[in-house]
Amino acid sequence: MSDPVLRPAVVGDAADIHTLLLRLAADIPLAVESLEQEEALYAQLRKTLGWGESWVVEEGGQIVGCVLVDNVQTGRHWGENEALDMRYAAGESLDALIGKVLERAAPVSTGVKDANRTGLVGHLEQLGFRETETRVGERRFRHDP
Repeated sequence: MSDPVLRPAVVGDAADIHTLLLRLAADIPLAVESLEQEEALYAQLRKTLGWGESWVVEEGGQIVGCVLVDNVQTGRHWGENEALDMRYAAGESLDALIGKVLERAAPVSTGVKDANRTGLVGHLEQLGFRETETRVGERRFRHDP
């Protein structure tokens, strides 16, 4: 089997990422019990991938891990007060994938559901994320460059 390859994700990866997320849905957890929920997830994936901030890891030509990131503009002008919102991180090589996002040197925020069984909180803490708030059923984290 070939070595894992980290690369920027593209819109054309949406179907493979969708398949990966559906396989891991119970551990993330994701609400994908109905066709409408699956279609909404797929639409959100395509939109998020369009920002060009997401990463995947491939092994043997198959996507085995991903980190999906939205670019959030909080200033009046494009690029002013830029921040990133990590929507999903799943699969293999999470530290390396999240590390690629952190290389952008922009603030990164994310939420982790209490029911998440992927070990994501440990990865975030190891990479220097700090918990910023606790909501019902979710913890929020942030990393500042």
